[in-house]
Amino acid sequence: MQSLESKLEELETHRQSLMQDPNNSPELGKRLAEIDFPGLLKRLAKEREVFDNLWKRFNRDMLNIGVVGRARQGKSTLLQSLTGLSDDEIPSSDGLPCTSVQSIIYHHPEDRTYAKVYLYSEEEFIEEVIAPYYQELSLGKPPRLLKEFRKPLPPQPINPPNPAKAESVYKHLRDDYHAHIDKYEAQLQGKPREIKIPKEEIREYVSQKYDAQNNPLFFNHLAVRKVEIFCRFPHVNVEKIGLVDMPGLGDTRLGDEERMIKRLWQRMWILFSLCANLQQAEICGKRRIQTCTTRLTRLWKTDCH
Repeated sequence: MQSLESKLEELETHRQSLMQDPNNSPELGKRLAEIDFPGLLKRLAKEREVFDNLWKRFNRDMLNIGVVGRARQGKSTLLQSLTGLSDDEIPSSDGLPCTSVQSIIYHHPEDRTYAKVYLYSEEEFIEEVIAPYYQELSLGKPPRLLKEFRKPLPPQPINPPNPAKAESVYKHLRDDYHAHIDKYEAQLQGKPREIKIPKEEIREYVSQKYDAQNNPLFFNHLAVRKVEIFCRFPHVNVEKIGLVDMPGLGDTRLGDEERMIKRLWQRMWILFSLCANLQQAEICGKRRIQTCTTRLTRLWKTDCH
């Protein structure tokens, strides 16, 4: 493709030179003007981008399998059985939502289990996590720094188009991020970071835990972009498989589902949608999972056309 692009550029240069020749007949000038080498170059650049995306996807040496669905449908339990991990690393619950951060689990031949945690920078956190709340709720100009976010929040919007959604979104912003900024701000520094943690610390970076009164106990996960967990799978011949545990559909914070879908497209080869029973899927989960699948299909078509 690079060779073809180079030849087209040469032809375009030659066309431009010919068009400047005063001896050209009107007919020749008209024909030269009709030749659209710039348009061909743009189309070629787009096709090359498609090819590059497909090459990266098909050239990977790791098969990533994603597990997605609404919370409390068995995602974490399934992944525990496949990886040998426990509730300490992949929490499951019949109560409040547990998984808060995308976790990619890889086979590691050694018995030692550990994780790599990818943390937002302060700037990324404000732009990618906090600013969407201000935009969604029409709260005005979002903060630029954490110290600005520490100030009292703007009041909850009055008479929003969707009151129930606005209340839920505002509650996430206020009760998760704003109220507990002291608990996680140390994780957010000037640049994005990658830290390595032992097995015993994994849960506080990937999930939430609650006390007997349903009060949250963990907050480090609020500063986390993603986590990669390395452990020894109990089944053989799985060295080239990565398993992805996603936050439950419907229980994610603002923007999480959009980011989740993009990451699914970037990383997944196979996607499993879990639901506890068909009746429940019809009532509460099917439409959202179908939406996720439709959007993934559109991304595929965009990359392939």
